[in-house]
Amino acid sequence: IGHVAGGARRWLVIGPIRLQPGEMAKICSIIYFASYIERQHEKMYSIVSGMLLPFMVLCVVSVLLLREPDFGSTVIILSVVFCQLFLFCRLGHLMISGSAVAVGLLLLVYFSPYRMKRFTAFMDPFQAASSSGYQLIQSLIAVGSGGFLGTGLGSGRQKLYYLPAAHTDFIYAVI
Repeated sequence: IGHVAGGARRWLVIGPIRLQPGEMAKICSIIYFASYIERQHEKMYSIVSGMLLPFMVLCVVSVLLLREPDFGSTVIILSVVFCQLFLFCRLGHLMISGSAVAVGLLLLVYFSPYRMKRFTAFMDPFQAASSSGYQLIQSLIAVGSGGFLGTGLGSGRQKLYYLPAAHTDFIYAVI
């Protein structure tokens, strides 16, 4: 179900409103895990009773997001929850589970040509300046040309067809 754009089915269309479930999942995950840690903070030092349930919930959310596919939201949620758990878990438990998650994400990138292309473009956008790195380079130019204070709200030049998808994740570069 949902609206397809850019090869992904990430949007739910309800009349004139278009929502991304991944954005709602980010907010709900942060609130859920903060609440869970607050309620179960005595158990957080145990790997079974303290960390097993959060990681099961995290796995379900991650699998659902990866089915859209929304790899970016998955990485953001995993990073934020990892930081939340970092404050209340034993470092050894967290390092083991964090390493497992990192290896899993790296394998997802490695075995998906599309993700690998985006990852390599992110690491060095100038290698593919006219193709997969173009959007990132244009956003860097937009942010760089504005300097510390910017060019003024709505006065940036990169949004004038240099930044192809300015209305998406690169809205910061436009503002």
